[in-house]
Amino acid sequence: MTDQPSITETRHLEADPEDVFRAWLDPELARLWLFVRSGRPAERCEIDARDGGRFVILDRRDDGDAYFVGIYEEIDPPHRLIFRFATGRSADIDPAEGGRVTVTVVPEKTGASLTLVQDIPPAYAEYADRMRDGWKTLLAALASHLGVWVEKPDTKPFRGDIA
Repeated sequence: MTDQPSITETRHLEADPEDVFRAWLDPELARLWLFVRSGRPAERCEIDARDGGRFVILDRRDDGDAYFVGIYEEIDPPHRLIFRFATGRSADIDPAEGGRVTVTVVPEKTGASLTLVQDIPPAYAEYADRMRDGWKTLLAALASHLGVWVEKPDTKPFRGDIA
């Protein structure tokens, strides 16, 4: 028996932990960065922020629509968020087919530490590197939209521009 593959990314954000956590659940904030690759705010961002609640995010991309559909398993503001999500070309996808994501936000002296862990279903293990790159990009976008400093692995901290 092998362990389920996973991705772990940790960032220090010079932001209030409540602001970091809210960016994941407030549709007006999430539509600016969460799962968005098109360079524009998400076309659709519906978030029912409660245990068992669902979300649907639509990013209109040059190569076609990308839907992200999820279900929240646990919301413990401002410390922990657990959700499952799947992506596809329509909103008719089952989030249970995707991986589980756990976001942990820990207060620090100069802001918050954010750790993201995504458990990858074995059927998608070959895409782990691509998923990791996607989360790196999204966490940088989160920092940019919060207008905060972020420490990225392999680089010195940079100041993100507010979009």
